Amino acid sequence: MNRSGGRAAVVLAAVASLGSAHCREPASNVRPAGAAGNGATVGEAGKAAGGDGDAGMPTGGSASSGGPSTAGGEACELAPLDAVECEPARVEKQCASGWCKIPAGCFVMGAPPCEWGRAQRSQNEMLATLTHGYEIQQHEVTQAEWTALGLTNPSGSRDDGRDCLEPDCPVGNVSLTDALAYANLLSERHAPPLAACYSLSGCTGKLGEGLSCKSRAVVGPSVYDCAGYRLPTKAEWEYAARAGARTAFYNGDITPQAGVGVCGADAKLEAIAWYCFNSGKTTHPVGGKDPNGWGLFDMLGNASEWTTGGPSDTNRPAAATDYEATFTDDLIFPTKGGFMNADSLSCRIAGQLPAPPNERAPGSGFRLVRTLLP
Repeated sequence: MNRSGGRAAVVLAAVASLGSAHCREPASNVRPAGAAGNGATVGEAGKAAGGDGDAGMPTGGSASSGGPSTAGGEACELAPLDAVECEPARVEKQCASGWCKIPAGCFVMGAPPCEWGRAQRSQNEMLATLTHGYEIQQHEVTQAEWTALGLTNPSGSRDDGRDCLEPDCPVGNVSLTDALAYANLLSERHAPPLAACYSLSGCTGKLGEGLSCKSRAVVGPSVYDCAGYRLPTKAEWEYAARAGARTAFYNGDITPQAGVGVCGADAKLEAIAWYCFNSGKTTHPVGGKDPNGWGLFDMLGNASEWTTGGPSDTNRPAAATDYEATFTDDLIFPTKGGFMNADSLSCRIAGQLPAPPNERAPGSGFRLVRTLLP
């Protein structure tokens, strides 16, 4: 589900079968059920339009199959993870002063073949290992936090959606460039000051007042070499959002809808997110829905969240360590978690919506992380 008025277009395609979203998961942790190259090339149409096939190439089991299955009808079993390959971290809430600690560890990134709404290639599962712990904001950056740094509040509205304007509402109308500049400013204001993680060049305008830059780069060889504040990588964001879950949402499976782009109710999403069915086309104050196991609020719905990494993962490897740790400036960047106008398909943890780095819209926000150095 892309936004009108500038969101990168996503090609919608006919789907042969939309069915069961339920995957049988053992009590133990799980390993990827598919590696790079699994599935057909249906999702490539989305990539060509600037997406990754998320909003138009859903797969899932047949509604008449009577149980979990893939688009082809075969059973979708989630095999146990080999403990020798991966020792998952214990999921527990460690939060203080609006920041939560996420330990280093490994997880299954992506969507299993039986997940309704799964892009057929760009969301293949992989075993992702993160070697650095990090702290992440417990909620999206609020308007109060933004203006506390002396910045003009950019939040606003337009025909297709609006930002709520209370101090504890997520700051909206924020571009990726804005988020990087805010991270640098927060590092500068830290006591003692922290090294900035990003360099921005060819810039016009001011932060919060139409900032636009021609290029962006990370300071140092990787994002992990910076002590300051930064955006999470896609893998870090998904690890934090899942909190040990392998389902579409961190509290369970998605409810299949009548088709692509249908704004229908989803009982699981209702409890944890503001999305198209319950938001009234506006963001809401942070922390109003149930958090995940790490103690994080609004990881799905409410405001979309900028991350770093490639806009699509068509050739995702079967396993990776510190996936996309380098920063590559690109024409589009991934946002995660959906947003207040997004359908349930777009709010899946494995999904992403691409956008240009200088684009901003109501409901476009972010949350920061900081690497916990030894």
